[in-house]
Amino acid sequence: MLLKAYSKINFILKVYPKTNNNKLHKIQSLMVLNKKFYDEININKSNIDSIVYNKVKISNCVVKRMLIWFRNRFNINDNYKIKIKKNIPLMSGVGGSATDAAHILKYLLNLYHLSLTKKDLKDIALNIGSDIPFFLSNLNKAIVSEYGNNVREFNKIIPAYQLIFTKAKINSKKLYGYMDCKQFKSKVDFNKALQSLLCNKNSYKGIYNDMQEFAFKLDNNLLNKYQQMSKHSKILISGTGGAFIKLDYEN
Repeated sequence: MLLKAYSKINFILKVYPKTNNNKLHKIQSLMVLNKKFYDEININKSNIDSIVYNKVKISNCVVKRMLIWFRNRFNINDNYKIKIKKNIPLMSGVGGSATDAAHILKYLLNLYHLSLTKKDLKDIALNIGSDIPFFLSNLNKAIVSEYGNNVREFNKIIPAYQLIFTKAKINSKKLYGYMDCKQFKSKVDFNKALQSLLCNKNSYKGIYNDMQEFAFKLDNNLLNKYQQMSKHSKILISGTGGAFIKLDYEN
């Protein structure tokens, strides 16, 4: 079975500081499915598990953790041969690993006629990947909140944009850790940012990704690229960085 695993962008990303009661950061984001960039996945039943990324066999990855979760949750003992052609650049902030795991899970749920509960979605978001519930939702646009497990459809028209990949590779775990060390505070007023995105009367003022300034401190080349591009357009990173979203100002 051949699957297309699409990427995503974060037009707005608000990150809440962790508290003593929270294992991970809560977020609020407008996520949009991007069908221009996608991975290609071939999956079939097999005698043993095999996960291959671009002809390289991988033993520990998000897809592997997703398979383990699926088997434990539904008491499935089958094994699978999975080949993934990675067209989405790694660590680019557009959900490349999460979309692979989500589309494989969707395929398996359909194959065995199974479904997920809200508790399952929260468990997946907390323990495997916070972007996965969005990819499982089959929505093109959504407001995503809590730990990524709360996904609500967004029906309004958004501006045209361009997704631009760079050579930067931002490790999300390292980036979150760096933010925590700096005891960051969110700069995003989510409702105002959303309104600005929709009306564009003030050059998208307020649209922001809380992770952006910290990604720039971890990768100076990414900052330099941003400074060059932002002279004539609204530029922000998607997710944890590595890729830019370009919005042209209206004249």
